[in-house]
Amino acid sequence: MSSQGNAAPTRSDPATTVVSMPSHGDADNYTTLGMPTKPIFKGMDSEASVRFWQHHFDGLDASAFPTVTSSTKIPRQDGLLEHKIAYMTSQSQQKWSNVAICRAALAVLLARYTHAPEALFGIVVTHLDPDSKNQTAKPAQAVVPTRVLCAPHQSCSRLLQYVTAHDATVSQLDRAGLDDIRKAGEYASAACGFQTVLEVVIKASSNELHGQEISTSDAFHLCTDRALFLECQMADDSAFIRARYDQSLIDARQMTRFLGQLGCLIKTFLGSVADVPLGQLQPLAQEDQTEINDWNSAELESSDVCIHDVIAERSASRPGSTAVFAWDGEWTYEELNSLSSRLAAYIQSLGLDHEQAVPICFEKSKWVVVGILAVLKAGLPFTLIEPSHPPARIAQICQQTSATIALVSKIQYNTLRNLVSQCIIVDDELSESLLAYQDGFISVAKPQSLAYIIFTSGSTGEPKGCMIEHRGFASCALKYAPELHINSKSRSLQFASYAFGACLIEILATLMQGGCVCIPSEQDRMNNITDFINNAGVTWALLTPSFIGAIRPENIPRLQTLVLGGEALSAEIRDTWASQVQLLCGYGQSETSSICSVARIDPGTADPSNIGRATGARLWITDPDNPHQLAPIGCIGELVVESPGVARGYIVPPPQAKSPFIAGTPSWHPTSRYLDRFSFYRTGDLVRYKSDGTIVYLGRRDLQVKIRGQRVDIGDVETHLRQQLPSDVVAVVEAVQRPSTSHNTILVAFLVGLKQNGEDNTVSATRASILEPSVARDITAKLQQLIPQYGIPSYYILLERLPTTATGKTDRRKLRSVGGELLDEMTQNMTSKEETPTDSPISREDTLRQLWFRNLNIDPKSPIQAANFFDLGGDSIAAIKMANMARSAGIELSVADIIRYPDLSNLVNKVTHDKEKPPPPKHEPRRNFYKRLWGRRLKGTPNQSDE
Repeated sequence: MSSQGNAAPTRSDPATTVVSMPSHGDADNYTTLGMPTKPIFKGMDSEASVRFWQHHFDGLDASAFPTVTSSTKIPRQDGLLEHKIAYMTSQSQQKWSNVAICRAALAVLLARYTHAPEALFGIVVTHLDPDSKNQTAKPAQAVVPTRVLCAPHQSCSRLLQYVTAHDATVSQLDRAGLDDIRKAGEYASAACGFQTVLEVVIKASSNELHGQEISTSDAFHLCTDRALFLECQMADDSAFIRARYDQSLIDARQMTRFLGQLGCLIKTFLGSVADVPLGQLQPLAQEDQTEINDWNSAELESSDVCIHDVIAERSASRPGSTAVFAWDGEWTYEELNSLSSRLAAYIQSLGLDHEQAVPICFEKSKWVVVGILAVLKAGLPFTLIEPSHPPARIAQICQQTSATIALVSKIQYNTLRNLVSQCIIVDDELSESLLAYQDGFISVAKPQSLAYIIFTSGSTGEPKGCMIEHRGFASCALKYAPELHINSKSRSLQFASYAFGACLIEILATLMQGGCVCIPSEQDRMNNITDFINNAGVTWALLTPSFIGAIRPENIPRLQTLVLGGEALSAEIRDTWASQVQLLCGYGQSETSSICSVARIDPGTADPSNIGRATGARLWITDPDNPHQLAPIGCIGELVVESPGVARGYIVPPPQAKSPFIAGTPSWHPTSRYLDRFSFYRTGDLVRYKSDGTIVYLGRRDLQVKIRGQRVDIGDVETHLRQQLPSDVVAVVEAVQRPSTSHNTILVAFLVGLKQNGEDNTVSATRASILEPSVARDITAKLQQLIPQYGIPSYYILLERLPTTATGKTDRRKLRSVGGELLDEMTQNMTSKEETPTDSPISREDTLRQLWFRNLNIDPKSPIQAANFFDLGGDSIAAIKMANMARSAGIELSVADIIRYPDLSNLVNKVTHDKEKPPPPKHEPRRNFYKRLWGRRLKGTPNQSDE
């Protein structure tokens, strides 16, 4: 096999090798990786060799490193770096071979870089024919993939034992090339996609290493199509590592760090670490630690002010400027300040307890802003209620906050009237009745008072209410607003749902800068947002990439700044918008007062997944499984936010062990560098540092996902789903993307053990089936009473069993693959209920079909006229996009139409029927309507506020 190192205690006579492995009950699960537990004899035949590779890679749960960005790209090793390490050991002291130690170190490092429970890489195997009469014949070499389990609880000695046993087994196999291994099954074929290759060469003395260039290995020529080739020469007290790598996939700066991290782990394994769990190994080199500290060296400022006091200062300096421009009216700063103070005095007179939360439930309206400021001035926290949410979810929020009064509109009065003691309808009538409260109001709020409670989905089925203080939100908003280009000339679109923290950026951050909040009606928001943006003179908007894809820059020419957030940004959207507006990416969570990092997106150059640098915060990356360790630069880790804006906690706190809020200061924090002290929050987001210190977003470490920009906790969905099913049915929910689409991600529920009509109709994990529609509709109807629409699965798939990984966990990657392929096949095989109308190629009906396909990311050739819009992955945001796209094409179509006629064929018939009707009477232009209704002249220059 590969160049030999020191003899390991598990090796015996070369003619017969006995591999001593953990028993089947061990947590290490090495016996499931294809390693034999009985003697193996040299000369294993080809059939046994195939069985070995098939068993060895079964259930593979690893990713290749470096990641090759395109399936058509062939890596080119155009970079070359060397790294030297020195260590204090000798062959007589070493228990394990240098080959095993080097491979174990690389396995641990690759598992950290890919955040996988196991590592995948190639090794160089040397075969010497024992029957050959030519004793001077050069051994034949081959490169084969290897899989190494790196569970955090597993000890270093167990890992070394496995690597050694694997070497002993592979050396006995018939010579097998990659083409042969690929034939051993799906997982074995996937394993052949490794991109890192390691060759270990043992030298008798360090004198053979010092002062000379490492010779080019013969094995190097076997793997020139791989992204990274590592040649490690090891002696008794030092080693040289040479790396040949593709510079387009990993730059020289990061490759230098990688070699330093590998060297750090090699030295660790050469020490006394036999019983140390792998999760406690720290490959973080001192150079990494210093650089991370430098990236987070800025002092953080805490603004000990109240939110409404900052807005009051803007009111005093620009009283006549427009603060709110809404479909139902507008306020100047002076009017807004006066009216909210009167309402605050009235709320104070009701004698609510200290920090008693006040729910606010409105449709889109100017009165929401008055209500928010009034509650803040009264010294109480508000919580915004999204009226479209299920009654059960709204009831949970009111129960958790122990609310006794609420501010509501007339329309939403019935939404809360049975949940609180008193609903106060806020409108013109109330405003006139509050004139007696005009004078003498004094706010009792303090910077450390709660400002608001915002609810997110929770894995237990109960929403989580995070508590944000005045000083926390103010500190962050005053810092990130300039970075997001919010200023006194901004006219900000209030588009976000009240359920999400984005709406507070749109409202409060804008008012704190002296800008104008522009609020559309629900009708305009859903069906006519581009007209509202133009008529209201909107210059600043915060939207999701899913939504903005339906709008063209030329249709909203006055927009100056577009901030995208909530989900991954595609290169297509970047290239469409970056040259037309100031395009920014904002990252944050509700628990961190919304925004904590900002990235500027330039045309064609920026990485769409890069969330930039911290703003008003420090961003740390820890080991995903161990928050007490920092992740090495380049490795995948969990983002931890240190900020004055971190929430006080949840209103119903979880057990400390499950809390994402870190108690005290972490041991890795360089406390002595800073004068400030702030809280830490584990975001649950997987990220990694780029070489320049910016951060790349990769996904979630838990069961939270983003569905069209909406944050969904899969655990929450699973909890409610299981409550609607028989107790013996297993339910797992996953976010699935169809292979034929790039952006259409939907929730899918996988069910095991569910019987339809008294019969067990389930199939195997690889032959899944869609649940009968009537049964699915019944389940969906029940869920709609409990969780928001965006959290309800689009499909229910029946399985005989759940696929599992080698470690015994549910194989969610396999579920996503099975679900995506099944849905793709289903879409392609759908048949029309009726013939396609034979109108001209440019008919409105054909245009509508094209828009349908484009919006749902489906092949236009698919015969899906009978398909349901929402079954194909559509939701409310997709419906808004569809309505806007149709209007741009000259087709009158509303979101209500799509909801009422979700089948394409029916929707086409509806449009055809409308075309035959006489045109409605012409209405007054909306812009003139705004002028007449509000008695104010809209400024000709949209970025100018009224003075």
